[in-house]
Amino acid sequence: MNLLRNLAAVLAVAASTAALANPDSSLAIPARAQMAAALNLDGQRGEKVQAILADAKARMTVARMQLGAANDDASRAALLAAILLIRYETDAQLATVLTPDEFARFKEAVYPGGWVRGLPARGTQM
Repeated sequence: MNLLRNLAAVLAVAASTAALANPDSSLAIPARAQMAAALNLDGQRGEKVQAILADAKARMTVARMQLGAANDDASRAALLAAILLIRYETDAQLATVLTPDEFARFKEAVYPGGWVRGLPARGTQM
């Protein structure tokens, strides 16, 4: 009886380890650093996309550091305005590099359904 319990425990651990080793990546959102590969871009356009995204990330970090913690409504509004400005400028830069189809796939990958501009749409369950 003890042998069966130990065998069941070993099989359960092996099954959970196998499940963790092969996660379902069909629902995973590609990291922004991997967007060029996810969109199958050639070398030069891929480098431009990576540079645009790296610049946007750096600008977001600077904006968050300069504005500090958003503890009140005014600081939250200022931070949101800065972030949305960076996002709109980044989208404009990406639109010059990507084709309309690639840009649409980029938006779908970055902002999953039910989310608008990185914010949940009205009525979206959280």
